[in-house]
This record gives sequence, structure tokens and C-alpha cells, in this order.
Amino acid sequence: MRQIEQEVKDRKQHLAPEIQKLRSLRTDMTEVEQVHGEKKKAYDSVVMQLDQEKGKMDSDVKTVFNDYVEDERKYHQNNIQTEIYDAFLKRIGNEAKFLNQPDKRLTSEFKSYSEFFSAKLRQ
Repeated sequence: MRQIEQEVKDRKQHLAPEIQKLRSLRTDMTEVEQVHGEKKKAYDSVVMQLDQEKGKMDSDVKTVFNDYVEDERKYHQNNIQTEIYDAFLKRIGNEAKFLNQPDKRLTSEFKSYSEFFSAKLRQ
């Protein structure tokens, strides 16, 4: 019995420095885990903030692009309307010239647009 107790005591003495190292390492590990947790929390917060900013920027870009597309559509529509208006003005000016000046004619067959369209309607 004494021999077993002596062996246990010897082993305890032999393992005591290793147990001290283990306790020290556990303390260090706890500190490292705490620092890691704080830094991970800060990192996750920054990532979340950046994701929110990215989402807002994506939304803003989409809105601006849609506005651009709509403005471009309106621009082209206005240009077409202007061309149509200019063509009507030119035709009205020509019609007045054809009706007021005896030597001016739309074609050899028709004196003016009104004669031309009346003939087409009769056909």
C-alpha cells in the first residue's frame, strides 16, 4: 500500500510542472478566445454595415439607371414628336405656297396636298 502511495506521490511530483503548464495554457487560451470573440464581433459588425451600404448603393444605382432609361425614352419620343411637328409645319407652309402662288404645284397632276388627299380618298 505504501508503495502505491509512494508511486502516486512520485507521479504527482513528476506531473506537477506539466499540470502548471496546462493551467497556464488554459488561461492563455481563455484570453485568446476572449480577444478572438471581440475581434470577430467587430468584424461581423463591419461586414454587416458594408453589406447594408452595398444594398443601399445597389438600390440607388438601380433607381438612377431606371431614371436614365426613362429620360432617354422621353428624349427620343420628344425628338420624334419634333420631327413630326416640323414635317407638318413644312407641309402646311408648302400647302399655303401651292394655294397662293399659281405657278407652284405639288406635282404635275395635283396642285396641293388637299387635292392629292381628296383624290386618294375618292379612289
